[in-house]
Amino acid sequence: LTEESQIQNTSLALVDSSSLSDKRIRLKNVKTLSPLIIIDHHKGDIVSENENVFFWIENIGASCTLIGEIIQEFGFSICSEKPDVPTLLALGIYTDTISMMNCDARDHKAYSFLAQSDSVKKDLKELIRYSYPESYFTHLLNALQSYQRQGSKIAANAGEITSDNSDDLATIADYLD
Repeated sequence: LTEESQIQNTSLALVDSSSLSDKRIRLKNVKTLSPLIIIDHHKGDIVSENENVFFWIENIGASCTLIGEIIQEFGFSICSEKPDVPTLLALGIYTDTISMMNCDARDHKAYSFLAQSDSVKKDLKELIRYSYPESYFTHLLNALQSYQRQGSKIAANAGEITSDNSDDLATIADYLD
């Protein structure tokens, strides 16, 4: 939500956040909102709990796992109406669990449930195993040549990166981490 006019008479759900102080929520009067649903995989500055709010905050690999469990438990059919939803939820699990390396059995089960169709598997493969632009390799080479580490801190200079290639920086940072 970014427009003040959108918050009047709006039902609000927080997913992957349990705090109205979350910097991803950019509203001037955000403290006046009262979420009806809060689903998160890590406990933060929680909105005051009350009986009119559904809270589900559990230490698990991804919030998308919890959404996948809801869909599976209640037998919701999302593939026909919103075909990209299973792909996006599975991708959320994959990325939040660092390529499924930091997950548990529930994350695996939800991922498998969401990624069971051939079309979702195909889309995930394209999203996860994509080709890098030539600019990425130039910026990566610069970063590797200037790479310095002191304890847990890393410093590197990838060179000048235009807004068209801004994804290069995040990808290199993930690689160096």
